[in-house]
Amino acid sequence: MCIKLLAALIVVAMAGTAFAAGDADARKYRADMDEGISLLRTGSRDEIHRSIARFKAALKVQPESAEAYFWIALAHSDLNNYQRAAENAREATTYDDRLAEAWLLWGQALLYQKDWRNALIKLETAALLAPEDPILQYNIGRVQYHGFKDPDAALPRFRAAWQKGQENRRDNPELIALTIRSRLYMGCCEYE
Repeated sequence: MCIKLLAALIVVAMAGTAFAAGDADARKYRADMDEGISLLRTGSRDEIHRSIARFKAALKVQPESAEAYFWIALAHSDLNNYQRAAENAREATTYDDRLAEAWLLWGQALLYQKDWRNALIKLETAALLAPEDPILQYNIGRVQYHGFKDPDAALPRFRAAWQKGQENRRDNPELIALTIRSRLYMGCCEYE
């Protein structure tokens, strides 16, 4: 009886240690992610590089974190390193294939590399997950217009981006700019 009680106490103690270690890992992961996001938002190249280091530190704690891969991809995109952005966005979708933002970022990185066909595939995958996203619609329009030289296919995408942007743009400079650019593209499509 005493041996069973001692064994049970050892198991409970080991579980408590594992839980505490797991809790410490979760706190470290979150701290690294939050610090990386904060650094990325400053926008300076040095801070962006530091943010990547923090996101990679978070990956050491949680190697299959779609969130960390997404933020690394976003940081590389901000540095105009679209190949690395695409690679990390791909990794993010490997670990969470429902992460529309990662598919969008992957498609956008491919768009900047002028890999039109693959960009369209990634963007359309994102559109299945987030059909109302005006940025997504805008980027699909850009691929159709610039990559496939198809203003007829691009026009409804720009129109959707413009309409959704109009509905949601209150005090959002990015959406205000998006609606303006979408409207300009609409004019180009209609002119051709």
